[in-house]
Amino acid sequence: MFRSMLKRSFLSIKRKLGRTIILTLIFFMMANLVLAAITIKTAVAAQMDYAKSTLGGTVTIQADMDAIRESQKEEMEKGGDRKEMFKNMVRPAVTVETANKIAEYFGLREGLFL
Repeated sequence: MFRSMLKRSFLSIKRKLGRTIILTLIFFMMANLVLAAITIKTAVAAQMDYAKSTLGGTVTIQADMDAIRESQKEEMEKGGDRKEMFKNMVRPAVTVETANKIAEYFGLREGLFL
């Protein structure tokens, strides 16, 4: 049975040569496109890793201004003096030690902040 199947398939390929060539070319082109896509995907991933390792990143740490505004709003509702409130307002600062601890927590290099 297996021999018969191979014989019939070979005869079919021989009889319909044009269709066989077209299907072979289409299969070849699809295989090349898939391989090219895989190659491009790996190259992009490698470049992203390289860029991340060489360029590094910039991080900005700042105060939560929404929370500050909310506390000011609450103080104004309590009847606080506006001028006195702005005079006593202290903007929170982030120390270098705190910034280094945050960098350490996220796995960044120690001593990143001067």
